[in-house]
Amino acid sequence: MWNNLFTEEMINKEENLQLYLKNQQLAFKILSADRGSFIMEGQFLQILAAELDLLYTDVIHLRLSEDKIVELVTKHLKANGKTLGPVKADLDDDDFDWYPSDDLKKATVRDDGNLWIIHQNDADPKPSNPHAHNYEDNLKLDLYNGNLFRKTKLVGKLKAKELAALVEKIKRLYPAIKFAPNN
Repeated sequence: MWNNLFTEEMINKEENLQLYLKNQQLAFKILSADRGSFIMEGQFLQILAAELDLLYTDVIHLRLSEDKIVELVTKHLKANGKTLGPVKADLDDDDFDWYPSDDLKKATVRDDGNLWIIHQNDADPKPSNPHAHNYEDNLKLDLYNGNLFRKTKLVGKLKAKELAALVEKIKRLYPAIKFAPNN
């Protein structure tokens, strides 16, 4: 009996993954053709997870249609501006693939193997303004105290030294991102 349930669950997971990949590809074609978006197909899952506030695996099992994927990605792009794509601003501290404008709302920084998306004034200013997302690990970082959250649950904390180094890097690379005077 357990063997049959396990096998059935694995088949359902595989079907969900295949359906998601098919619908993601269709959504990518729609967005590329209709809207001329430069978003990469590989960014869809990251955007959907952020938009729905779910883990990647949970997004896959929602069985979203290509129209729903297009709707959610379009909503995210309208709310957050165009995505930055595969920007890697810390390959060398003096080299930039992209230079921010004065009205920067979002930036990407790699630090200690983590990819952080820094948000200034996004729709949900929690846990801080600015704050950072690590979509790969589904974490939000309070850039003032180092607290790490998964959704609204506190799950860890950066060491003071790590936080200070990350904040200094953000300030150096993206001076348009504004911090409170004491940070």
